[in-house]
Amino acid sequence: MNDIRPPRPNNTPIEGFIPRQTARPSQPMPQQRPQPTPQIPTQPRPTTAPQPPVVETNESTTTPVSSRKPVTPRRKSRKIWWFLAGLVGLLVAIAAGGYLWYNTQLQPVDPADTTRKSIIVTAGMTADEISALLVEEGVIRNELAFSIYTRLHNVRDKLQAGSY
Repeated sequence: MNDIRPPRPNNTPIEGFIPRQTARPSQPMPQQRPQPTPQIPTQPRPTTAPQPPVVETNESTTTPVSSRKPVTPRRKSRKIWWFLAGLVGLLVAIAAGGYLWYNTQLQPVDPADTTRKSIIVTAGMTADEISALLVEEGVIRNELAFSIYTRLHNVRDKLQAGSY
């Protein structure tokens, strides 16, 4: 009950209150005359060429400051993820292309040709020399594919001299 203030007498100002200036209905509104606008002599303005936007020069860019968007950490992380995804996609494409090339090179040179060829591997020939001989005779398609095959199957050192 102590929160209730005692009533104040009429026409006493409230502390910190500034009354509005309003016209009372008993007083007529004063008539305002339209004031003439001053005539200023118009002179042609000097024309100036539009100025180009301010450009910050950096070693890597010359983009106007007003057209650049601020790089936020989220945008930067998105760019990194897109770059990494593109890099992984490129590596997968290279690996798939290599696999297809390798399998193609292991196929017979001419599947319809059933003639037998005699190859003589002399003692002391390396795997690279044997692969060159096989390509020269038309038995295999590619020396590199033969070299990869002998390494993957661990038979590079087990090739023997003889007539095949």
